[in-house]
Amino acid sequence: MFWLKPINSRLLPLVFLGFVLLELSSTIQAAQGISQSRSRRLFEQGVDHYNSGRYYRALDIFRRLKNHPPEQSPQLTASILMCMKSYVHLGRLNEVKSTAREFFEQYTESNYTPFVFETLGDSYLNDGYYGAALEAYLDGRRLYKRPLKESYDNKIMEIATGYIDFEKLNTLVATELDESSQSILSLAIAKKLISAKQPGSLINICLLYTSPSPR
Repeated sequence: MFWLKPINSRLLPLVFLGFVLLELSSTIQAAQGISQSRSRRLFEQGVDHYNSGRYYRALDIFRRLKNHPPEQSPQLTASILMCMKSYVHLGRLNEVKSTAREFFEQYTESNYTPFVFETLGDSYLNDGYYGAALEAYLDGRRLYKRPLKESYDNKIMEIATGYIDFEKLNTLVATELDESSQSILSLAIAKKLISAKQPGSLINICLLYTSPSPR
């Protein structure tokens, strides 16, 4: 998880002013237009800043790119995702949510949609909203069109076994349509029952989720 050091109260106005200037800079530069080749170079610079931990610099570039129309910014949806990722590292959950909302309103068919859900889950997780994080991860998992990284399912299992109660897990299992996600949630319930030393309940769970569905 990411932890932020307390900010001196005297520095808060300067931090706020910095974000205001960042917003104005992105808007002004977007209005000026940009070539596709310039857009690609800027995106690569933003990724380099992000990978090097320079999240404010990365955010400045990605915000600039996401404000350009698609014909000028070929990496538009990728830039929105990278904005979210930068915000996650800066601990700004509200901005992550608003950027995700912007994405969902305009680009629901994008291949980046599952990654947006995953990034949203990461932000919820960092702020301790475990139920919301789990649901975001599950939403993203259903949409992945390629093999998942093991770390993705590990995050789901860690949250489900460590932070979610039985009632919530049972509700999620009952409504989950993706079989592999349902299996992970059922396994999480089984692990919690074993930890709670309730073997009788574990047997009932196994019978429930291994019985053939009624026709």
